[in-house]
Amino acid sequence: MPGLVPGTHVLLASPKKDVDGRDEPGHDSERDKPGHDSGEVVSMTYASEAGDFSIALGGDCLLTRRLAVYDEPAFLALAQLFRGCDAGFVNLETVVRRWHEGAPGITRGTYMTTPPELLDDLKWFGINMVGCANNHAFDY
Repeated sequence: MPGLVPGTHVLLASPKKDVDGRDEPGHDSERDKPGHDSGEVVSMTYASEAGDFSIALGGDCLLTRRLAVYDEPAFLALAQLFRGCDAGFVNLETVVRRWHEGAPGITRGTYMTTPPELLDDLKWFGINMVGCANNHAFDY
């Protein structure tokens, strides 16, 4: 496939940690344990139901080079902010393709292109969702 279809895509990375609200200290009471026979229906609360969710939102991303090679403190602090959130989102204002794939749909202008290999750098930065519904979606 020469590029991503317009829309929102999720970039999967290995999970930061295994989260299970049932394993929190003090979470399970005696009535929640198997074998307790009170006749009362007990609902289980998962971490995702706690309402705690953090998201980092970025604007347009025109990724044309590696990100992981930079070591400026302010840049790394921004990356850490994205990594510390449950979700990190940017608008990928490019077409994901290799330079030899496809022919431009227009004959002038700037062809916004991100090589697929650079998507790993977005994941490294802490971005796991990208929007691709932009005016460059059909450049190729």
